[in-house]
Amino acid sequence: MNFENFCVLVEHYKKSKPHLFELEADCTVDDRQISIIENEYGIVLPDSYKNLIKNFGGGYFGFIAFYSFDQNSPFDFSKNVSVKLIKELMLLPVVDLETGDYIGYEVKDNICNEKLFLLNHDDNSKRPLDKNIYEILISCGMENEQV
Repeated sequence: MNFENFCVLVEHYKKSKPHLFELEADCTVDDRQISIIENEYGIVLPDSYKNLIKNFGGGYFGFIAFYSFDQNSPFDFSKNVSVKLIKELMLLPVVDLETGDYIGYEVKDNICNEKLFLLNHDDNSKRPLDKNIYEILISCGMENEQV
């Protein structure tokens, strides 16, 4: 699924399941704010994540939580993700499943690629996922499917 298809589906769910969007969303960001985070963390964020936070912000996305750059939110990136965590796990968590598990982008040589992994909270093991971030947000966030 690409970003345009994702946006169409989000509009569909806003009409068919408006209760999934009743919680306030976090603020959207611009390229300057993204550059600040990339410089602070020493990583290059993936394009799909940039598209999402620039257009939707973060916070609750239906049944899951999506990290934002909104410093007034409990889902603020800097409150939930440390440089040490990224370096140790080679993973950038961006989705909190609120089960103790996370979904994040693979990090190689300080560049986040589009490959997603499920991070198990029990042992910090990572399992590759066969969906992109847009598909995850629809299937887990809107349809409440398990990963």
